[in-house]
Amino acid sequence: MKSWEIISERGIKALSLNERDVPVPGFGEVLIDVRASSINFRDLMTIEDPLPRGVKFPFSPNSDCAGEVIDVGQGVDRACLGKKVMGCFFQSWLSGEINPSVMASALGGAIPGVLAEKVLLKHDGIVEIPKGFTFEEASTLPCAAVTAWHSLVCRKSIKAGEKVLLLGTGGVSVFAQQFANIMGASTIVISSSNEKLARMSKLGALETINYQDFPDWDQKVMDLSGDGGVDHIVEVGGPGTLEKIRSYGFKTFHPFIDETYDEEQDANKRMQMVIDEIQRINNSTKKYQNYIWENCNQIAEYNKRLFFDVKFIWRVKTELRRTVATV
Repeated sequence: MKSWEIISERGIKALSLNERDVPVPGFGEVLIDVRASSINFRDLMTIEDPLPRGVKFPFSPNSDCAGEVIDVGQGVDRACLGKKVMGCFFQSWLSGEINPSVMASALGGAIPGVLAEKVLLKHDGIVEIPKGFTFEEASTLPCAAVTAWHSLVCRKSIKAGEKVLLLGTGGVSVFAQQFANIMGASTIVISSSNEKLARMSKLGALETINYQDFPDWDQKVMDLSGDGGVDHIVEVGGPGTLEKIRSYGFKTFHPFIDETYDEEQDANKRMQMVIDEIQRINNSTKKYQNYIWENCNQIAEYNKRLFFDVKFIWRVKTELRRTVATV
């Protein structure tokens, strides 16, 4: 089988398409014939800067995939064969609080990822694809969609008529926009790209702000929202946006900090109060991925389609997208 692997610290140029033996599932494992693998910003960062992340070469990147179960190991019911599934970001996080053993099961980070024709996953680390979803669409759900769902629904569920601030137009924000829209909440979205803001407007964003045109975007948000600000914020930015959010005391804060966030910075020390919440929100458990599955099926029954566009959702360089968009 073929497997894309990082073979050095030279970034995208260090991606190599290698021939590997087809792995044999062990106890509690399933073999997945990978049909699609989506690209998160985290995946790009792992490829471009692997050494600080402790990557040992060769290493297959990417956390998210969808495919079909084609073999099972001992302890797995053979009725699983033929099922169309997607992997869970954390292979060992079924429920409860995050801990070191959970962190050690992150695909494409602590353990090898899924950018290969066939991959081994834990039987407890897969979820069936929702009805009506293609492999490509399903492959975008495990990381970004589950994070957005957990942020807006599982911690403190948004309600119809509430206002939500979305920072940026990456995968988490794109899914959060659609979930908020379906639940009757209105959104304000900030970005530096007018083109992406226009796309978010088509997805239902009530207001958009280009933060390059409005450096004091936080004040603009207050002006647009009225009544003391927005009800919820999905934070994906880091120290700069955290400071602005705290200064205005917005009502409900749903952090999802990207991996460029430096815990040693003074901004982090001032924001220590949110670190536990960040850990809880960061992707979350298989239980919440199952919630996504159930609700996507309900959405499909009402003929509402989530919007999927790899070029828009995943913020990656063009050359990487061309290289790994199809396994």
